[in-house]
Amino acid sequence: MTGVPAKRLDRLARELAEFAPAVAIVGGAPLAHTNALFTALAVNALNALLGTVDQPGGMFFARGASQSRLVNLQSAVGGLGAAKVLLLDEANPLYGMPKAMGFRETLEKVPFIASFGSFVDDTSAYADLILPDHSFLESWVESTPESGAREIDRRRWPVRS
Repeated sequence: MTGVPAKRLDRLARELAEFAPAVAIVGGAPLAHTNALFTALAVNALNALLGTVDQPGGMFFARGASQSRLVNLQSAVGGLGAAKVLLLDEANPLYGMPKAMGFRETLEKVPFIASFGSFVDDTSAYADLILPDHSFLESWVESTPESGAREIDRRRWPVRS
């Protein structure tokens, strides 16, 4: 139905189960579409299926009093210290977290950090690898190419190096 080969889905499912705790997070363009709510619910259901909800290193949903949220956040930061790899996609948690949470110290314990942010920020400064994503000016998200576009005739318009 989705056009994704069954072998790829099987491989991804096995990797998610093997590398626990694995967390799926949705953001960006998928949450800007008309089916964004269903996309987010499907990702949350995947986290529940993986057994990573309310677990150290897993996913914590905001509920209850603010004190319980703080405890969940502290637990998440503590669980991150056991991570071998941290992937950051347009996220800067070091900037938004209170210093008392100890996120900076926990971040320093992660052996490999890759950031997909467009700009170097507080958190990506700790990254071992920075792979900036496309800016909105380099993306086809809001526009589609014209149909019927033809390839340039290389005999009439040679490309010069």
